[in-house]
Amino acid sequence: MIKLDSLTLVDFDKNSKEHLGLLKKLVKDETILKRFQGFSQYLLHNYGSNFFNKGFLIDYDNKLVGFVHIGIYNELEDSVYLRCAIDKDFRGNSIAKLTLAELTEYIFNTYPFVGKIRLKIADDNVASLRVASDCGYVWEEKDYYGKINSLKENKSKR
Repeated sequence: MIKLDSLTLVDFDKNSKEHLGLLKKLVKDETILKRFQGFSQYLLHNYGSNFFNKGFLIDYDNKLVGFVHIGIYNELEDSVYLRCAIDKDFRGNSIAKLTLAELTEYIFNTYPFVGKIRLKIADDNVASLRVASDCGYVWEEKDYYGKINSLKENKSKR
């Protein structure tokens, strides 16, 4: 479990009815399946205590509201990729924006070696594009958006 400002990232527990219930709900959501193939494997195959290459459930106000996957830190790109899916019953409440903002801050402050966070967002996913833009992510290429760790830049300039 990782406590952010307003959210908590929770390790998936395959023995929890609540966790399994959210997983089943997300798996049945066509809008998530269309954009995020294989996300259930990221939850079901989480082993160890490593932060990277791991999926977490998102707890907001004592409710499980979605899922986020933090990718493997890519040394060549000096970046990590994030993927997120919010339960349709909680969309439109700024939870995705809150998740991206708090997780970005957490990663850059806790893992200062990470130079950039990248997102893959389809051109027709207007809501996600707006969230990324509101959180300071900019278009890079194709359907990839990124945000540079300004803390790392400042340290390297000293």
